[in-house]
Amino acid sequence: MRAARLIKMVLLLQARPAMTAAELAAELEVSERTV
Repeated sequence: MRAARLIKMVLLLQARPAMTAAELAAELEVSERTV
């Protein structure tokens, strides 16, 4: 799970570099602290 989440995070940031931690957390369904 963790590896998949990390890969998804990298892909999201490549597609949209200005994404905030809150947006990433919502997209990945985790807390901002996890991000």
